This record gives sequence, structure tokens and C-alpha cells, in this order.
Amino acid sequence: MKDYINGWYYMQPNWRGQNLVCGPLSVEELLRLFEKGEVNGKTQIRCDPASPWKPLEDLMPLITSMARRSLTKTNRPTFWKRHKAAFLIILVIIGSIVVGKKVSNENFKSELSRVFHGSYNTIRFERKYPGQEILSRESIVGLTNSVRAANGLTALSENQLLTIIAEERVKDMLEKQYFDHISPTGEQASDLAQRIGYKYKIIAENIASGMFMTNQKIIDGWMQSPGHRNNILSPEVREIGVSVMKGRMSGHDAWISVQIFGLQSLPVSTKLCTPPSQQLMNEIENKKIELRVLNERLTSLKAELEAEKTSIELDRTLVGKDSKRNQDLNVKIKTYNEKSNWHNETLAELKAKEAALNSMIVEYNKLLVSYKDCQS
Repeated sequence: MKDYINGWYYMQPNWRGQNLVCGPLSVEELLRLFEKGEVNGKTQIRCDPASPWKPLEDLMPLITSMARRSLTKTNRPTFWKRHKAAFLIILVIIGSIVVGKKVSNENFKSELSRVFHGSYNTIRFERKYPGQEILSRESIVGLTNSVRAANGLTALSENQLLTIIAEERVKDMLEKQYFDHISPTGEQASDLAQRIGYKYKIIAENIASGMFMTNQKIIDGWMQSPGHRNNILSPEVREIGVSVMKGRMSGHDAWISVQIFGLQSLPVSTKLCTPPSQQLMNEIENKKIELRVLNERLTSLKAELEAEKTSIELDRTLVGKDSKRNQDLNVKIKTYNEKSNWHNETLAELKAKEAALNSMIVEYNKLLVSYKDCQS
């Protein structure tokens, strides 16, 4: 059975950049380290060696709950005095995020009372909510087409160029800190379309900003706005591009989502041949650079793992009954396992980026073939 009061471990990098596992610690000791700044909200912790690693901020409600239980068995004034700074930090975090509202003096006192006398399971230490769905481009496209189908309209096909426009619009809003269809520079979706080579007869844009729980909430918000609803249910558009990203807007976490709807214009003559966009080629080159960096990281990790494995096998033959050597060997094995997990996660990321790159190359080649056919 896990000891949630005295069985905590945390990872700390040494001077060589390797992660060392420290513990076991009690919740009091963990809070003391937090108070001193030796650990922070991003520090990876777990309870008992078999549990998965998680950031300290994710488990802070559980830790404070366990600290409260320990408090009932110790001297309350002494415990509060010892950890006063740490608890004040926690209370400030709670005060800034509970229900997404500004907390008044009376509300703050209420939250203070709830921390020491109420239910710790309802306290949130970051803007992450139970039931939060992963917001994604694929889901928003699928839900958009479901709404169109329910209204007797044909499904929209995804267009890579429209997706690039949507991504550029989201990045621009987060970078320049505005929420509008027109950038402070005066550029809008139609300008981007012309710049990257999307020849359109119709182009329209929907934008959304907020801390959405589900993809459906984004669609519902658009459907309740006449202008956005008209774009989704337009019988004239044929293609769509979507982007959804999380960032900071006016000092707060926010999801920004953009839909770009389009209907390509027919060429007025056979001489109007559009080459593949330079923007798409730039995206492809950037993806190649990302893959090269990941490959180098994987090569380095693999070499380190092989060296550590050899060292562990050698230590196993020499350890005997020496308890100190046994302990050092266990630390080496834990470090090896964590690094192995990191290697596997990096490999998975590499494969995902390779798939995205291949899709972009296929789109580019398709545009290139169309361009050459047009010229011939």
C-alpha cells in the first residue's frame, strides 16, 4: 500500500545533466523543499517507486491533503509556522484560478478555510479542469462536417494551404496579442491566401478564443453567432483549413481556434499556372530540421544507454553483498529506466513528425505536378 505521507520521491539533475532519484521523503519534507525553492511546480515526483512520474503542481492537492492529515497528528501551530510561506504561495495560486474569477477578500478567506477544513479534491493549482478534452484540428473539422451533414450540406475537404493560413492567423494573434479578423499590420486571411498561392473565389474566416472544455464547445459558440454560423453552413464553400493552439492572451491561458473556408477560383486562362507555394516549402524544410535534431538526440541517447547498460552489467558482477554498491546500482538502474523512457518518447515524437512531413511532401508534389501540367 502506498505511503502518501512518507513515501515521496523526486528527480533532480546532477552536474552531468543526469536525473537522480531522491527520497523517500515525507510530505512535510517535500513542502519544506518547495518553500526553499529546491523543487518547483515542474519538478517530477511520485509516491513509491512503482508509480508514474508527474509534475509537482499536478499532485499538489493530494500533497496538501496528506499534509493536513499529518497535521492532525502533530502540533498544528508549529506545522503552520514551519510551512507558512509554502502554504501562502499555494493559496495565492488558488486565489488566482478558482472558477476563473478574481477572488475578493471574503472569497480568499473562504478558500483559506476550505484548504484547512474542506475537501482538497476540488482545489486546482493550474488551469486544467476535470473532463478537459484534447482540442484538435481533426476534431473541429469532423464536427464542422457533422453540422453541415445535419443541415443537408456536403462535407468540406481539408486543404493544406487553408490549414497553413489558419495556423499563421493563430500564431499572429498570439504573437501580437490581439483577437480580430485583421492583424495590427492590416493583414487578413485573404492577404495570406494571395501570398501563399491559394487562388480563391470565396474565402471566409471564423475565430474563437477561450478556455474551452471540448471541441464541441468551440463549434457551439460559432453556431450561436449568425456570422460564424453562416460561414459553417455556406453551401458555396468546398474546402476548409483549421488550427487550434493554446497560448497566453492578455496574461491568461487561452485556446485560439481559426477556421478558414474557401472556394477555389477556376483559372481564367491556361496561362495562369500557380507554382507550389514557398510557404509550404518553408514548412517542409522546417520539419526536416526538427527531424534532424530529434535524430541527433536519439543517437546520443542510444549511445548513453548502451554505455550505462554495460556499466550496470559490470556492477552486477562486482556488487556482492556490499549494501553501498547495491544502493548505487539501484540508482543507476532507475536512471537508466528513466532515460530509456525518454528515448522511447522521443522516438514516438520523431515518427509523428515524419508522418506530418510525408503528408506535406505529398501535398507539395501534387501541387508541383499540377503546375507542370498547366505549363505544358
